[in-house]
Amino acid sequence: MRRLNLKLYSWLLMAFAIPCVGETLRVGINSYQAPHTLFANAVVGFESRIVVDAFNQADTEVALVPYQGNARVIQAYRKKDIQCILNPPPDLGTHHSKPFYAFQNVAITLRSRALVISSLSDLGELKVNAFQLAYRFLGDSLKAIDMIEYKEVANQSLQPLLLMRKRADVVISDLKIFEHHWSDQFPDKIMSDYVEVHNIIPPVNHTIGCRSLLWVNKFESGLRKI
Repeated sequence: MRRLNLKLYSWLLMAFAIPCVGETLRVGINSYQAPHTLFANAVVGFESRIVVDAFNQADTEVALVPYQGNARVIQAYRKKDIQCILNPPPDLGTHHSKPFYAFQNVAITLRSRALVISSLSDLGELKVNAFQLAYRFLGDSLKAIDMIEYKEVANQSLQPLLLMRKRADVVISDLKIFEHHWSDQFPDKIMSDYVEVHNIIPPVNHTIGCRSLLWVNKFESGLRKI
């Protein structure tokens, strides 16, 4: 995704938020997490829609600001370019809301490989490709595995290609994100005919993190109204 496109997305997303009485919050999102955060045509995703609606219910206007990958969202928060961040890692030091959304991360392999994977420990002898900063979001269970090759990718639209081209034995991704990108990359291929999904990772509950507890309280107040 080019920088020019992201500037256009930012303008469209700021225009999308419904005007309300009060301050405008800049909320950072990962633009590679469709269908949850943002689609390629700048349509707001399911999780982001909840954020906008909840803040609007609390009379707070929201500008969703897309960044390319988890690392850039976190960097923007640290530089104070944004006031809130969608799904902050536990160690970022934000005021957190209660969980309101969940990702179901899974391990995905080629069906033709017939790999037996029943736990994270089975990944040790495989080439693994995970979403960016997976270690920080999935915790110690992933860190403890000594994998022969472990790589992360910011742009998750590449993961179906990496798997099909056998550049990775296993892909770790939220299932809906992988399904979305699969349909874009291989519109004529039925995903279940080619890949095996291994449910070996617990769901990750998402929160919104903000610099001020007041903004978190507004979000939770508005969330109760939708």
